[in-house]
This record gives sequence, structure tokens and C-alpha cells, in this order.
Amino acid sequence: MTYVPRVDIVMLKVLILVAAVLCLVSQVARSYRVASKNVVKINKLTQRNAPFTRVHRMTCGCCYCRSVGSSALKATHKLDGITIEGDLTPISNNVLIKVKEALAATVGGLYIPDNAKERPTEGKVIAAGPGRIHPETGVQLDMAVKIGDGVLYGKYDGTELKYDDVNHQMIKDDDILLKYSGNEATVKSVECVKDQVLIKLPPKEEANIAGIIISTAGNKEKKADHGKVVKVGPGRQAGNGKYMQIQVKEGDNVRFRNFAGNEVKLDGQEFLVIRAYDILAKW
Repeated sequence: MTYVPRVDIVMLKVLILVAAVLCLVSQVARSYRVASKNVVKINKLTQRNAPFTRVHRMTCGCCYCRSVGSSALKATHKLDGITIEGDLTPISNNVLIKVKEALAATVGGLYIPDNAKERPTEGKVIAAGPGRIHPETGVQLDMAVKIGDGVLYGKYDGTELKYDDVNHQMIKDDDILLKYSGNEATVKSVECVKDQVLIKLPPKEEANIAGIIISTAGNKEKKADHGKVVKVGPGRQAGNGKYMQIQVKEGDNVRFRNFAGNEVKLDGQEFLVIRAYDILAKW
């Protein structure tokens, strides 16, 4: 029988106990490190899924700002007395025109009462749709005007609106006769749109010495049916988006349909804005 000293047995037990404690401490430390990593992941995930806990500037481009922040910045306007959120945005080929106020005085300095003023047919584009989509080809056609353009349009075209308590007109870009840049429409500044043609009318024959037209109930003045082409538009777009050429040019004398077009006054002279298809012949 082999004899083992008692001191060696005690040391062996101590060593086994220390090894067990070290093993336990190692496992606890490992578990703590894993738990710490999981907490960090959870915190990051929580921050992503809880946008209300972060500071947003409404312009940082995150999902929250795009979906919620944009609506928070919407302005309010009044449309015919009704409060609306956001800007009034035309669709298709509709154009929102801020109407130019009618002149309150004549050249001679006489003031005209409001109920006797001629309805304004001029204004500035403040919003425009993206363009009409052709019903057969699906091609989106170009808009004739852009924001900031001055325009002249038909007397009875479009729909009257009160937008922010100011007179506006919603019209189609097809209803626009001429466009111009700057503050005033002049012969030099105006441009024809689409297939519109600007024609200089001949001098009126029925006028007295002062140049005032005299008209009576039994002797109506005959409207002009011919004139000289001053400006020509780019042409109307076909279904494929290509522009169709207009068959007259500046300087041509033309004969057009009776009662066609809209009369406009530029630089104190009488002109007619007419569609190209209403022109019958040229020379």
C-alpha cells in the first residue's frame, strides 16, 4: 500500500477548486461580452425603429422626414374662401394665371368705375401642369408656357378663381394666345405659342378725322379678313410628339376665315391672333 502525504492531498483539492473557479469566471465573462453586444444591437435597432426619439430637421432625407416632415412644412392657402393645405397644383395642361388688374384710368385721365372695366385677359403664370397626355399614343405633350411667363388669353376662356384673395384664372395652355417676358406685352416681346399666328390688321376704313370709329345699329363695321403675318408659333404637336410645320411665315399676306381669331392691341396697334388652320390662302 502506497502512502500519500496528507499535505499533497490538501494541495490537490485546492488546485481543483481554483481550476473550477477560473472556469466559472471565464464562462461568466464570456456571457457578459455576448450580452453586451446584443444590447448594443438592440439599442441600434430601437433607434432605427423609433424615429420620434431622434432630432429631425425635416431636411435630412430620412424616411421619417420624407413621409411626415414634408407634410409638417405644407403651407396653407385660401381657394374661393376655403382653406387648403399645400399649394394649388394644376394637372395635365392646365395653367394657373395671376390676373393682371384692369387699368382704372384712360389715357386722358378719366377714371373708369369697377363695373364698367373690361374683363382682364392678361396675367402671369404662377403654376403649370406637366402637360397633356395624348389619348391615343400616351405621349406627354410639351407645355407652351412656364412659371413666370406673361400671357394673353381669350376673353371667356378658363375658370375664375380667388386664390389667397387675389383674382386668378385657370386655363388650358391651348387657350393662351401669346406669351411674353418682362412687365408689358409689346410687338417685340410677345411670342406665339403652338400653332398661333400673329397678324397685323389693315387700317380701319371707317374712321373720322380724330381717328375714332363711328358705329351705328344699322351700319355695322365689317371685320377684317386679311392681313400680314408678323409672328408664327412653333406649330402644334402630333401624337408622336413631333411639331407640325406651319405653312406661313413672317411677312406673308394672308386671307383667313371670317370672325376667326382674337383681336389684341399691342403698342397701340390692332392685331389678330389666329390658329394656322383658320388661314385660307397666302400671297
